[in-house]
Amino acid sequence: MAVDDYTVGATRSDTPTNTPSSTSALIATKFTTTAIRSKTNRHESPQKGISDFWSAFHARKPGRITSIFPRRLYEQWGLQPAQDVVGWTAATVAGVAGVSTPAASSSSSTSSTSSVSSWAAVSAPSTPTEPSPTPTTSYEAAAAACRAAVARIVSACHRTNEKFTDPEFNLEDDPNQNCLRGLVRRRAADGGEENALHPLHTPPAVHRVDWIFEKPVFVKNGRERSEDTSERSEDSGFSSSDVQQGRVGDCWWIAAVATMAHRTDLMRRVCVARDERCGVYGFVFVRDGAWTPVVVDDQLYVRHANFRAETYDASGQRARDHRQRFQRGSEALSFARCADANETWLPLLEKAFAKAHGDYGALAGGWCSEGMEDLTGGVSTTIPASRVLDKDRLWRELAGEAGEMGDDGGGRNSDFVFGLSVMGCGCVRANHNGLAVNHCYSVLRAVEAPLEDGAATVRLVQIRNPWGHRNEATHMGAWHGPWADGAKEWTPYWLKTLGHTFGDDGVFWMAFEDVLATFGYLHRTRLLDDAWTAAPPLWTSLRVGWVAGYADTHFAVDVETAGLVVVVLSQLDDRYYRGLRGQYTFTLHFVLQSANGTVLSSAHAPNAQETRSVSCEVVLPAAGRYTVRPHITARRDRRRLAEAAVVCMTAETNPAKLRQVGQQYDAAHAKGGDVVDEDQRLEDRRARKVARVRARKAWHKAELTRLRAARVAWVAAREEFRLRREKQMHDVAVKETEKDDKEDQDKNKDGQALPDVDPGPEPVAFPEPSFSDSELDADDSDDLLDDSDGEAAAIDLRKTMGKKGWPFVEDDDKGDDKNDKSDKSDKQSDEDGHADDDDSPWNAVCIVGLRVYAKEPGVSVGLVRPEKTNVGVTNKDIK
Repeated sequence: MAVDDYTVGATRSDTPTNTPSSTSALIATKFTTTAIRSKTNRHESPQKGISDFWSAFHARKPGRITSIFPRRLYEQWGLQPAQDVVGWTAATVAGVAGVSTPAASSSSSTSSTSSVSSWAAVSAPSTPTEPSPTPTTSYEAAAAACRAAVARIVSACHRTNEKFTDPEFNLEDDPNQNCLRGLVRRRAADGGEENALHPLHTPPAVHRVDWIFEKPVFVKNGRERSEDTSERSEDSGFSSSDVQQGRVGDCWWIAAVATMAHRTDLMRRVCVARDERCGVYGFVFVRDGAWTPVVVDDQLYVRHANFRAETYDASGQRARDHRQRFQRGSEALSFARCADANETWLPLLEKAFAKAHGDYGALAGGWCSEGMEDLTGGVSTTIPASRVLDKDRLWRELAGEAGEMGDDGGGRNSDFVFGLSVMGCGCVRANHNGLAVNHCYSVLRAVEAPLEDGAATVRLVQIRNPWGHRNEATHMGAWHGPWADGAKEWTPYWLKTLGHTFGDDGVFWMAFEDVLATFGYLHRTRLLDDAWTAAPPLWTSLRVGWVAGYADTHFAVDVETAGLVVVVLSQLDDRYYRGLRGQYTFTLHFVLQSANGTVLSSAHAPNAQETRSVSCEVVLPAAGRYTVRPHITARRDRRRLAEAAVVCMTAETNPAKLRQVGQQYDAAHAKGGDVVDEDQRLEDRRARKVARVRARKAWHKAELTRLRAARVAWVAAREEFRLRREKQMHDVAVKETEKDDKEDQDKNKDGQALPDVDPGPEPVAFPEPSFSDSELDADDSDDLLDDSDGEAAAIDLRKTMGKKGWPFVEDDDKGDDKNDKSDKSDKQSDEDGHADDDDSPWNAVCIVGLRVYAKEPGVSVGLVRPEKTNVGVTNKDIK
């Protein structure tokens, strides 16, 4: 759900509405209060007041949570993360296959936190010394890992004589519905997200494929070409007519699948390996620009409950009738299903995609462009229909005419796939001339055919609704205008030419002009094959201020040959860790500049909701270095729960789901490159502070030992001096009485002179040396480690020295002093813990990554970070 622009950094959780007037009043009140509090001089200028407001508005040291489960959480218990030991995760799968996937390698990478003192590249582009990677390099590694994982599971199943049950996504053993719903299950007004309660339908039962389907087959009419079930023949049974959406709002993904199902070559890439007898299926999807393997079992949700066991049924006929009526065939499934009663590829593919994102609820809501990127590894561009400049060029891309994009031999576009979105008010019965609004559709074909008389041609587009039929309640879901089923335009000539038949199958035709006039957005995905060269993606973290501007930190792109390039700037796909997305939403924009600063291209988000990535395609005029300068804006929705609040809330109520989503969050933020690892940074600072405290305590301990010995020696000398003085005075009195001579008065009984030298003042402690750390001391709010032990050492030294009878009497109250201080600190911490979260300063940090694809080899990406990253580039600097 979009957030009103007026709520940026100002909306409070207790504000009933987000109207401009109420929010403006809140901003004015907060500004006035801050200005008055900061005003110490009645002659202070107004500029200082507003400057003080913005200083207090922003966090002094912005940072982002990069680890829900910090390293210390494992280290203090002597544990290792589960994904490093066992489980069907991407990292483990890669280890089984003996290959390295981006997801696996990124988890062990460390980020660079060294500062740069000048305009120098942190990760400078370099000339490749080996063949440049292609977009399929990541796919081959993930596919090999997936096949190895499936083979390993099949071997284990035969050894134990059991079908495979996925321990990470077990639908049958899921009392908290963690496979169905997300981490935060609240309405948006109560701190949840817009799709937090999806899916609204709760499936009552779970069964395996062989229970649901009478004669299950993964793909109907597909002949096996070899023993490897991952290879399919050219006449594979994948078809867009198979696809039907279920009871979860993933029309964006189902529409993308239907578009792909029309392309057999694309479907074979996603469905990698399987063993239907053991019930194990392996797929690969794209996450943050890299392919990732996913393995699932064959358990599926069904719409109707099981036959009641307590019902009397001696013959078992009633149970068989119940199963045949309610739990048989594709119609029995709760979510996506194939049109054929015995095909299983679509529900299993949807289950794997749901597992990759944590649960079925995570699939609710999205854009068709995102789904096609996740399934093809291509680059999507959303085109608002009202902004199309050259309609003929768009038509050529839709139709895939020879000379433009080529053809795969079947009359289908081999370089692009398309999807459509129609927007509306969002009412249940709302429609646009029969089309369901706020809904995605698939583009199957684009045909330009001559009229019957041959005098002209007509441009027609074949479109499909992912529902696969009209809505049962509203009877909407198909086009009701020209070229709709039963319209006057259909003649025997056109039915034969287009091969169209009327029916409630979700497929309809529209004129190209009506498509542009009806649908709000066209989603175009460019497919990338081995003809393209891919630069390894580079990620970095950028601080985003409330005021927008071009970031000083930018990317440098080196190309060796002029030609067509595709530049993609993306942020992390937060669908993988819904519930931990926090309060900030980022919108991306960038400009591509030449070496002299001339802007060659600009890219921005097409709307306020589709913000995962932006891209541009441009023909570079010459080889050399080019600059990609990001421009990021942030919005804050204080109604949503912050990450820390979600962790505190779910650590006890739903720990299993928190572990799952938290690990996804940590994996997403372990990108390496120049992404600041906040957890590692804290551990480094903690280690330095521990060393400082230990050195301080060691010095105080040694000083206390030295001072104790000096004090004992001083007291002994003082006592000896006192005794001798007393004896001297006694002897003097005796000698005066007896009138002895002066020499006898100065002699003791041993004949030695009495010392007349005072032992001096009491020994004192040496001045404490400096144990400070410039970085730690600069942060007054540093609370990484309780430094009370180090401070207590100095306090105890002074108190102990002043205690009566020291050093001969032990200080029994020392521990009490520390306990008093600890109690006071705990009390203060409790008070701080109840601070109003609404007053938290602006703290927006976005992790962005750049991917570059080129038609010619020799492309690399680097990062340039200036000395002062808080100074932005103004629009005047962009030519």
